[in-house]
Amino acid sequence: FALGGTDDAFPMSGWNIDDFFVTGNFLSKDVGITSWNGPVGGCGHTDEELVEVTIQNYAGETLSDPLVLSYSLDGGTTIKYDTIQNPNLAVDASMTYTIDKPADLTTPGWYHNVYATTNLDGDEDNRNDKYSTKLFISPTYTLPYSENFENDYGYFRDDGVNSSAVSGVPSGTIIDTAAS
Repeated sequence: FALGGTDDAFPMSGWNIDDFFVTGNFLSKDVGITSWNGPVGGCGHTDEELVEVTIQNYAGETLSDPLVLSYSLDGGTTIKYDTIQNPNLAVDASMTYTIDKPADLTTPGWYHNVYATTNLDGDEDNRNDKYSTKLFISPTYTLPYSENFENDYGYFRDDGVNSSAVSGVPSGTIIDTAAS
């Protein structure tokens, strides 16, 4: 520690502090999910899809306690669990893990309330325990396939900046009637 005058001649003088330490408590148990790696949206899904997530140890100690993971495709109505008996996850380390309870993604459409959670006994910060996402599962068609979009959206999704897909009765100069 040193004290000196401060002016243009001595720009580095003034209060100088050396050997500064901050001490305090750290979290000894804190783990969370940082990403949902799969399955992802698309077609060709089965009733045996494996859920893969990335887990991170945010605590100041290695995680060696059993870690319960869970996931749901429907906002929590149906929850599937798995346990990593000895994760041995170092401080600030992450790992990918495939949950051994498969997901059934044979029903096409939106899955808006998909999530995965960590359920660690004694977790000191639960704000990072849940990762939410959504999936759009397209049907798998047998070719040839035809869709007239007269009864529903046919699992078609319009997207982009200038999307112009609209349901209704055709009234254009070239297309003025529905084909079906």
